[in-house]
Amino acid sequence: MVGFVSSFVGGGSGSVDKRRRVRCSRSKGNWVAKTTLYSSGRAPSFSETVGAETPVYDVEGKKLALADVVSGRGKTTVVSWLRHYGCSLCRKQVADLSRLKEAGLDEMKDVDLIAIGSGTAEQGADFLKEVEFPGEIYSDPQRKTYQALNFTKGVLSTFNLGGLQKLSESFVGGNKQRFEILPTDPFQQGGCLVISPSNDVVLLHRDDFAGDHVEESKLLEVLRSV
Repeated sequence: MVGFVSSFVGGGSGSVDKRRRVRCSRSKGNWVAKTTLYSSGRAPSFSETVGAETPVYDVEGKKLALADVVSGRGKTTVVSWLRHYGCSLCRKQVADLSRLKEAGLDEMKDVDLIAIGSGTAEQGADFLKEVEFPGEIYSDPQRKTYQALNFTKGVLSTFNLGGLQKLSESFVGGNKQRFEILPTDPFQQGGCLVISPSNDVVLLHRDDFAGDHVEESKLLEVLRSV
């Protein structure tokens, strides 16, 4: 069920520019914002949003606080959460980001890319080799960061008309499904955050269903404004 609100909906910190309209969906019985655009001076920090100690693992299996991974770069960072490493839609997700980065667009020149998958560090390392992603891969097998951001999860968010349409488009684009890679939760959806050089959250997007990634035009628009 989808609606539109003109103010912040959900449990995160900070407030939202009320001139922005954000699409919302129901998750676990509560309304949460699907796409939230934060105005200057009202944006929460990344560590406030995801938690200061919420862990992820790098491709070598080292445990790190995601807030430490992102903070202190002094650059705009796009952090994308994948469903799982065997997912065709997730291959398309990182391929689309790679295409934008490698196209030399002004919006992407000084942007760091990070992808987080709900699998093991070993799966993340194999995924990075396979997709040749021009960024960093981290893993969250217990999905702590997904929970912190209240990302959508459920059978109906995975098996639906919208998801099937996105999957068909992904297959046509040559993004294969790796059925032998077992996900920690096949019904977990992902999302995306855009982080400013000062570590503030500029955009928070939660996928409503499998493949419901942030629109490319919206992402570029946000990056131009940072």
